[in-house]
Amino acid sequence: GGRGGGRWGGRGGGRWQNRVDRQASVSVRPDWVRVEEYDLPKLLAKVVTDTSPPRSEEDLLWCGFLDQYNDSYDRVSARAPAPLKRSENKEFYPVTTMDDPVVEKLAIEGAGNVFATDAILAHLMTCPRSVYPWDVVVQKLPGSGALFFDKRDSSQFDYLTVNETANNPPSHDTEKDPEGMNAPERLSLEATMINQNFSQQILKSSKTRRSFDLPNPFYDEEDDEGMEPASVAYRYRRFDLGDDVKLV
Repeated sequence: GGRGGGRWGGRGGGRWQNRVDRQASVSVRPDWVRVEEYDLPKLLAKVVTDTSPPRSEEDLLWCGFLDQYNDSYDRVSARAPAPLKRSENKEFYPVTTMDDPVVEKLAIEGAGNVFATDAILAHLMTCPRSVYPWDVVVQKLPGSGALFFDKRDSSQFDYLTVNETANNPPSHDTEKDPEGMNAPERLSLEATMINQNFSQQILKSSKTRRSFDLPNPFYDEEDDEGMEPASVAYRYRRFDLGDDVKLV
C-alpha cells in the first residue's frame, strides 16, 4: 500500500507483530477501590526535574562480611579462560524489608519513617523503563505511621532480567520453544545464578576476610547446616529527604 501500508509493514509493523500481552503481577479484583493513579511518563518527568540531593545521609550499620578480590582474574581472557564453577555451599538470601531483623530493630528505635531495600528502591527509580509486570506492597504501621515498602513472596525483584528493554524482548513461544528454555523466567534465573556464582568464585579465601559490625542477619547455622553465607555486606543507611521524610 501507500504510506499507511509502509507504516504497518515496516519497522512499526514488526514491533506490533512481536507484541506480547503479559499477565499482571497481581490480580486486580473488581471490588478494590482505586485511591490514586500515576502515569509513569509524567512521573518520570517530575523525577527528572527534581534533582536536589538528600539533605543528609549517614551510615547506621554494616552487617555481614566481604572477602578480598582475587586479582588473578584480571588475566582471564579468551585465550586463558576460567570455567565458571557452581558454589555449592554458599547461601544467598533474598532480602525483604519486613523480614529483616535489622530493619525491625531500626524501626523500633525510630531511626526512620520510611523503610525499603535497595532492590525495591532501584526498581521504583527505573520503573518507567520496566517492561515486565511488577508491584510492591506498602504497609503503614498504626501509631508511628511508618511506611514499609516490601515485595511479594512470588515476585521477581531478586532476579536479573535479560534483554527486558530490547526491541524484541524474550517471550515464551510455545511452538518454537515448547520447554520454555528461553522464556523470560528461565533466562532471568540463569542470569542470576551466573552472577551469584561468579561473584563468589573471584574471591580469595576467608583468610583475607573483612567482617563488619554484625554478622549476616539472615544466616542461621542450625537451619543452614553444611552451608555458609555468601560474601555479602549489608549497608543500612538513612537519607533525610526533607518534609520530615527519613528513608532507611
